[in-house]
Amino acid sequence: MKSIFRAYCTRLFRNIFYILGLAIAFALTYRFTQNGSSMGLLHRKITDFDYSLLASLGIPAFFSVFTPLFLSAEHKGGAFRNKLICGKTRNQIYFATLLTMILAMLIMTAVWTAGALLAASTKPAAEVIVMSIIKVVLYNTAALSYLVYIALTITNEAAVTAIEFMSFQFSFFAVMMLQMIMGAVSDGAGKVMAYIINLIPVGQWMSISAISDDSVHISSAAQLGLSVLLITLMTVYGTHAFGKRDLK
Repeated sequence: MKSIFRAYCTRLFRNIFYILGLAIAFALTYRFTQNGSSMGLLHRKITDFDYSLLASLGIPAFFSVFTPLFLSAEHKGGAFRNKLICGKTRNQIYFATLLTMILAMLIMTAVWTAGALLAASTKPAAEVIVMSIIKVVLYNTAALSYLVYIALTITNEAAVTAIEFMSFQFSFFAVMMLQMIMGAVSDGAGKVMAYIINLIPVGQWMSISAISDDSVHISSAAQLGLSVLLITLMTVYGTHAFGKRDLK
């Protein structure tokens, strides 16, 4: 698996689209954090760092496009079959792919963090910043688990790109609609819907970014637990589906 991971990393760090994405992530986060107060988007803005959390939506948005583009080459020229011929297992291929995308996300998260901390004139306590970063990492890992599953189990590049980008858009509008519906249901049903919203990675972004109202919020432990649950389910199901796929 190490050789596959190293090869993917080499491709990653030479990918112009990814390098450009990192530069844009820093620039947009820095500018958004500095100037976000003039937009009036947040319900409960406390510090400038809150605006950087709002800007962090760019991370899952970027990977909804980058993941299928980066992995599409593996469907061409018998790349998967060649790896199997060289003695690699399907699980090794799957986990090397997933780890590469997680590494790419971690680097972008570090770039986002740097832009946020450099631009924010006012910041919350250090433990709040650390917990926010942990949540961002975990819910984006959950999103990547889904994206990698789709990219490795569907062979049509156009279909994968459309499904992954539309999934991001659908998730965004779905959590907005669910939040609106919460106002018309009982407290018990609303609490269940809050958990459903936080099970969706974009829903957790909305929950921690201060753009939503307090009804969407659940405990940090529950948010982290839901992310881990989604990562586990997507990885288990993805490796099983990839194991049964006819590789060409």
